[in-house]
Amino acid sequence: WIIAARLYSQDEIGIASQVISLSSFLSTIAGFGIGSSLIRHLSEEEDPSFLTRMAILFVSISSLVIGIIYVITVTVALTQYHYLIPNNFYSIGLILFVFLIGLSSLVQYFYQGLLESSLAFWHILIWDTTGFLFLALFHFFPHMPLAVLAAQTFSLVLADGISFFIFLPRLLRRKGNLS
Repeated sequence: WIIAARLYSQDEIGIASQVISLSSFLSTIAGFGIGSSLIRHLSEEEDPSFLTRMAILFVSISSLVIGIIYVITVTVALTQYHYLIPNNFYSIGLILFVFLIGLSSLVQYFYQGLLESSLAFWHILIWDTTGFLFLALFHFFPHMPLAVLAAQTFSLVLADGISFFIFLPRLLRRKGNLS
């Protein structure tokens, strides 16, 4: 954030902070406490892949629904605050970011529940490192709207993709073979 504050305007930093905080809050609501259940029960499962798939499906759907409900509420019921979501591009971006944050939180719970916290560290490291790289790259595109938020989104997509398509399947295969 210190580097981002030097590279980007106060408005961009403020909007990115607001969207990230709001998305984290909404994804926490959308999780319905599944994370704690995963930490408690996932290590005891003989086949953790079924529980993993169901958690991914549930959190994906609930994150999208909560994000859509928020956007509809702000744009319809609270018309005096219409500046929070000025157009459909921002609305879709907010819903996508709630979804991505929800999946990112979920993957952290999977790693903790499967007793592989080192993978949670790698997930965060990939997210933060690529976020910094995208932030520096987007600085060279001066007219890119919300570059800070775009950098976070792209890095989160990358970190979630690596976690869900590389780390987690290997971990589930290994845990399935051990039981």
